[in-house]
Amino acid sequence: MSKTGKIIQSQKSRGLGIFSASFSRVLNAICRYFPMYPFLRVVIQKTRGVSIGKNIFIGAEVMFDEVFPENIIIEDDVTIIARSTILSHSFYPTHFRKVLKETKKRTVLKKGCYLGIGVTVMPGVIIGEYAIIGAGSIVTKDVPPYTISVGCPAKVIKKYNHTDLTI
Repeated sequence: MSKTGKIIQSQKSRGLGIFSASFSRVLNAICRYFPMYPFLRVVIQKTRGVSIGKNIFIGAEVMFDEVFPENIIIEDDVTIIARSTILSHSFYPTHFRKVLKETKKRTVLKKGCYLGIGVTVMPGVIIGEYAIIGAGSIVTKDVPPYTISVGCPAKVIKKYNHTDLTI
């Protein structure tokens, strides 16, 4: 990492890597703001490096990490509704180094989970199988499978049995 102003710059964005990083960001912007079929968003995000399974729905204006999309794993049958954000890193201004730790972690959306509109998933979080995250929630910690979580930060409000699902 090198300094640019007071924010650390990723190695991927240095030198000739800036072209690849810029192209990835353009693809992310196209997915977010241009009307298209949801399956095209999946194809484009796979091109950026996001690991995506089968039967995935990605709504409009969903933002995947700009710098490390390859650290995001989305398993089969996941639904991500519009205006959600999935992160896999955080960089802070250098004057906060002693207070805040930078992170670069794998973020995982397990099989069948559902993210309501406007959900934010922080770096390193694992959302369990068939977990439901309510609209507008900010997920800062791992979410167990077969639960419903809501709020800022998201907290489990209900557990359910896998037999309740009609798969």
